[in-house]
Amino acid sequence: MNNVSILSIDLAKNVFQLLGIDEHGKPCFSKRVSRVKLHEIILNLPPCEVVMEACSSSHYWGRACLNSGHQVNLIPAQQNLH
Repeated sequence: MNNVSILSIDLAKNVFQLLGIDEHGKPCFSKRVSRVKLHEIILNLPPCEVVMEACSSSHYWGRACLNSGHQVNLIPAQQNLH
């Protein structure tokens, strides 16, 4: 996970889906993690860009990522990325 340049987080209540993207735009990992494990990953991941959908819990997780040295981007739910 040291070669991650973008971490995408699909926020949920108890289980989160993560997708790591390397500097070439290729997926380098995909995994489901618990709330506690997400905190561990955020703390141990080298600084990168973290992207997540703007929702009620995204501000909490965004602050946790910022405090760990990551750059955070919240994307509105209605934004079409295709």
